[in-house]
Amino acid sequence: MDKSGLDVLNFDELLAKLTDYIKIIPNEEVIMYKEKAHKIIDSIDPDDAPFFATALAFDSCPIWFQDGKLKEQKEVKVYNTKEILELI
Repeated sequence: MDKSGLDVLNFDELLAKLTDYIKIIPNEEVIMYKEKAHKIIDSIDPDDAPFFATALAFDSCPIWFQDGKLKEQKEVKVYNTKEILELI
């Protein structure tokens, strides 16, 4: 909520909408993308490599991050909270 600037009610509504679209991905489906993800993201934030590996496993699907530096790479589209809200 702090990063989004949303109040509790709006945050809860957004979270409820998003849970309809969230899927837990098993490690086995993303492990083969780990090395490529590290090559993309290590100079920016290596802790985020698992998220990028998951995005790569699903044909570079977009991901949601507040860190503007993550938009510097060109392999995976990164949306921030404001952009997500505009989409929904």
